[in-house]
Amino acid sequence: DRLRAYPSPASSALTLEFYLQYPESVLVQIFSIKGQCISEYSAPSARPGLNTLILDIDEMGIPKGIYMIKISGKNHSKAIRTTII
Repeated sequence: DRLRAYPSPASSALTLEFYLQYPESVLVQIFSIKGQCISEYSAPSARPGLNTLILDIDEMGIPKGIYMIKISGKNHSKAIRTTII
């Protein structure tokens, strides 16, 4: 189980790559360093193997700062830190 977020720092778009053993729906949550959930995105049909999501930071209205991105599924959860500039 791996999770990558790039580029970091990001300015207009953030690419998330993650691996799954089984097909399932996943929830992507973006948290401020204070622990507040800033945004959520549901990926209802993530497939086994490598999955890629491109998040439009401008469209999501995420301000500059340091964030934790958490991806959760039925039996797993991974988090990674990233910076938005």
